Amino acid sequence: MNRLPTTASLSSKHTARGAIPQPAPRPASPPVRAGFTLVEMLVAVALVILMMTLFASIFQLATGAMSTQRGLAENDQRSRLVLNSLRYDLSHRTMQYVLPFAANEDVSQPEARLALRRGYLYIREGDPDDTADDLLQFTIDVKSDDRIYGVWGKPLSASGQLGDLLMVDANGKFGDTTNNPYWLNQPEFDDGTNDIDHATSSTLAEVSYFLRNGGLYRRVLLIRQPSTSTATGSGQPMGTQGPLKTELFENNGYNGAFENFWSCSDFSAFFDLTNQSLKFHGAASLDNGVGGSQSVLANPKFRFGHRVLDGAPREVSSNGYYIGRFTHQETSSFDPTDRSKGFGYPGRSTVGSRDPFNPSTQATYNVNTGVIEEYKYGWRVAEDLLMTNVHRFDIKVWDPAASMGPDGAPGRAGIDDDGNKVFDFVSPNAQTTATSATSATRSGSAR
Repeated sequence: MNRLPTTASLSSKHTARGAIPQPAPRPASPPVRAGFTLVEMLVAVALVILMMTLFASIFQLATGAMSTQRGLAENDQRSRLVLNSLRYDLSHRTMQYVLPFAANEDVSQPEARLALRRGYLYIREGDPDDTADDLLQFTIDVKSDDRIYGVWGKPLSASGQLGDLLMVDANGKFGDTTNNPYWLNQPEFDDGTNDIDHATSSTLAEVSYFLRNGGLYRRVLLIRQPSTSTATGSGQPMGTQGPLKTELFENNGYNGAFENFWSCSDFSAFFDLTNQSLKFHGAASLDNGVGGSQSVLANPKFRFGHRVLDGAPREVSSNGYYIGRFTHQETSSFDPTDRSKGFGYPGRSTVGSRDPFNPSTQATYNVNTGVIEEYKYGWRVAEDLLMTNVHRFDIKVWDPAASMGPDGAPGRAGIDDDGNKVFDFVSPNAQTTATSATSATRSGSAR
């Protein structure tokens, strides 16, 4: 009896029925590798870009906010600087009692209050609808609080390097036997030192504020105070020295060239038409009383920015643009070869050089640069620039005599605001004359 083949016999190569083909061995499977598909990569890249964009936007916002805050802080600081400068100057103005002098006013009377009406205060309103054509100019006295410093020296090069500028006496000498080697009544030594340091100082000055081409300017001109104890208040060199010789500013430039007064100094000065000479302003120029200087600054023709012939101000260019006052750059402009060019006043004789304060003298304003074309080559650029990017400089004046007081009458009650020797109404039905007022009330009118 035949038996069925076992499992072992079935797996053999041969059976009773013959050979059975063996299946070919399966190849080994390749190792499995982990990775991303193209779609996954695109999605990942898009997410990364989105996150980077978000981070960049946040960083940009943060840095922008910081820049804005920094700009605001800088603007606030510059604004405070301007306000502090204005407050300081106005608080030290010599014309404390702001009351214009009347025609034929008797300034010898106590009511004139000359101690509070020294120097001048000048305000230009211009076009009431224009907030950029106002001008403020006045004299200040900082007394013992501080000193105002300026330049005194001749340019040695076009870049403004300064050299010695020492004045000689009538004999052409720099010194005398008692004050060797230099006599002390000259601007170089007004800062209280006997060193030649090309600097000078004073506690008195003319100050001008004006806006031009987006820049707020503060022009300061010192009123001379000689340091020597034997000097007078006129500001002029004493005795035989006489007025300042204009030759110092005609042939004393670098390389023997011509130059001008305000390229060398920061003093308030004028050209004396009578004596044909340059003169300083001194402390006596602030005295508006009887017996004061004949060249007081209360007379406009002796001020900076005004024509010496008649006192007319030069505030508009030849092509009709408001310029305020001439800047340091313009007043320091000179031509080294031609004395008829450049800013001649006040350090040159009017013969052969132009007077820029004369409206007939050509002064062309460049609207792009904000500089007068005829005087654009001065080396003292932006020395008087107080603040940039200023859009308006609008002066508002509160006049108590023209404003209604708390009593319903013009001005302050019990005060003679308009100087007519009649105190303003205390009530609508009563008034008090200055002659019958008490001294306590009179003392309360100071301002």
